Amino acid sequence: MKRRSFVESVWASISTLGKKLWRGVVVSFTALVAIFAVSCSNQSRMSDIAEATSGDADAFVSELEAQKIAENFLKVNDLRSGGEQLTLVYTEPSNLRANDGTEYSDLPAYYVYNIGDKGFIIVSASETTYPVLGYSEENTFAVGDQMPDNLKAVLKGYADEIRYSWKNIKSTDATKQWREGALRSVNADEATTRVAAASVKPLLGTIKWNQAPYYNDLCPTGTPVGCVATATSQIMRYWEYPSRGRGSHTSTVDGRSVNFDHPLNWSNMPKATLRSPNRDVAQFCYDVAIGLNMQFSRKGSGTYQRYIPDLLVNHYYYDTTVRQLYRNTGYSASQWHNILREELSAGRPVQYAGSGRGGGHSFVCDGYDSRGYFSFNWGWGGSSDGYFLTNALNPGSLGIGGGSGGFNYYQDIIIGIQPRGNVTPSPDPDQPTYPISYARDSYYAFISGVGLNRYVANSRTGSGYADYTTIGSFPISRGNNTITLTPGFGTTNKYNNYWRVWIDFNNDGVFSRSEMIVNTSSSQVVSGQFSLSNNLQSGSYRMRVSMKTYDGYPAPDEIFTYGEVEDYSVVVR
Repeated sequence: MKRRSFVESVWASISTLGKKLWRGVVVSFTALVAIFAVSCSNQSRMSDIAEATSGDADAFVSELEAQKIAENFLKVNDLRSGGEQLTLVYTEPSNLRANDGTEYSDLPAYYVYNIGDKGFIIVSASETTYPVLGYSEENTFAVGDQMPDNLKAVLKGYADEIRYSWKNIKSTDATKQWREGALRSVNADEATTRVAAASVKPLLGTIKWNQAPYYNDLCPTGTPVGCVATATSQIMRYWEYPSRGRGSHTSTVDGRSVNFDHPLNWSNMPKATLRSPNRDVAQFCYDVAIGLNMQFSRKGSGTYQRYIPDLLVNHYYYDTTVRQLYRNTGYSASQWHNILREELSAGRPVQYAGSGRGGGHSFVCDGYDSRGYFSFNWGWGGSSDGYFLTNALNPGSLGIGGGSGGFNYYQDIIIGIQPRGNVTPSPDPDQPTYPISYARDSYYAFISGVGLNRYVANSRTGSGYADYTTIGSFPISRGNNTITLTPGFGTTNKYNNYWRVWIDFNNDGVFSRSEMIVNTSSSQVVSGQFSLSNNLQSGSYRMRVSMKTYDGYPAPDEIFTYGEVEDYSVVVR
């Protein structure tokens, strides 16, 4: 049962002090590394654009042309406040070898210009990609050891796709027409006929946290707190929620434990990058890292993004809307961008991750402009934060997921991150604490639906665990009840699933064997009846539905590899 997606087969990691990303432990980036799909106005033009070229780099954009493109972009979009000069500060060799064997290693893949000391702009060196790949109105472009490692990965991704465009996409009248139209409208959205009218300024604002120093003061000596933990911590700092956590967690990696049940002193957690030690920030970041099962290393601390929903929902009182989505499960570029815009327009920052040849990063998508660019906070103390494209090659030449172009980049996002209603967290010794149980991987098999009598809850979080106890209750009755359990699969393969369902009838926080109402296995939908005692008291009870794929039946407190766990509330009238 092997995952196709690189995102879930490797760790999320980022190296420190500009060192090379730790090989084999990187959850990396795709929104930018995979410079996917810019659509044109009709399909026939797409087929023209996708013609193969001889690979002679005729579509190369010179430095003079690139500077003119940058000047035009800044002028049309009113992004230059004065007479700031454009200064070329960075390029990356293309290392292009054409189809006929000719080498063009001296050609750059792109050009990066600083706009005085008030911003930067990145211009592609290929005529068959979108002209401007990214820009910033505030931060200059950091080079050398100051460049965020995740941005290095992004730039390598740009170089890969630009090299691909030179070798595989012929510069035709259609591509020229598309490019000229793009330059006139300066709209980078996938549908050139539709301009996003609205925009959302970066939600994180002045929140510019880092992995080290000071943020990692409680981590093992010399190890950063980790990019996944930094991104999650920044989003929680944005919400300044909750006032305290709950429960405890022992890392599945090294056995380190933390207790979340203590106050979170948000007023003593500055938004700006720390310049001195801060115990509250260090404790908070460490707690988040342990809660995400961080593997600490001096070369880069890493973990999986799939642990985020469980941490936020079950230990920090966040809404059960928190869930993970994978781009390569069928989303078009337009659908993917709409999800991002809907989240950001609702005031919810999105945690993003992906993968590519250059390694990667987990970071925060916190805004978008009216030109189709998205704002990204790298979690590197504000260094090189800015607006970037998620698309540069048109879909006729590459396709979603890179299947037609050989670019196996994958993306996933954590969405729905928001406080849970009007909950005011506080210690509650009378409230039972339920055992933690989840699946590490819910891509191949997950719980698609749970039905009780004539009511059905359809779900697809893919997060390994989901808590639905606060969004309503299933009515059940004394005597006979019917339950239906529906599995879902991420591929065409249908795996055998082992189901168990418990109802905590005595509300003691324990799912005992006598409280088990389902114990069966199948690769299909399962349905059956269970009977409740006529002496059962009226009231609300927690029901746990556990589906374990392969490896036998699940325990109520088990963390297993494949499948999913969901908790519901049931009520007896």
